[in-house]
Amino acid sequence: MPKKRSPGDGGLFYIPSRDLWRGVIDAGFSPDGKRRQVSVTSRTQRGARDKLNRLKKEVEEFGSPLDRHRLVEQWAAH
Repeated sequence: MPKKRSPGDGGLFYIPSRDLWRGVIDAGFSPDGKRRQVSVTSRTQRGARDKLNRLKKEVEEFGSPLDRHRLVEQWAAH
């Protein structure tokens, strides 16, 4: 019997075509009501699991994952 993850723990699966492990977690809903998911990838299962755990801690602490792609200038304009 395969191991099951608890609800809210996210998903972890292998993508053979890219030779990557991918972890996905729900990050709430966008302002227009669409489900928002955030994913992480790694070459190893352990690396993807570690990244997924860090992402879950961010969601627990801040309510959503941190946006590392937006610059301060862009945020100020927003």
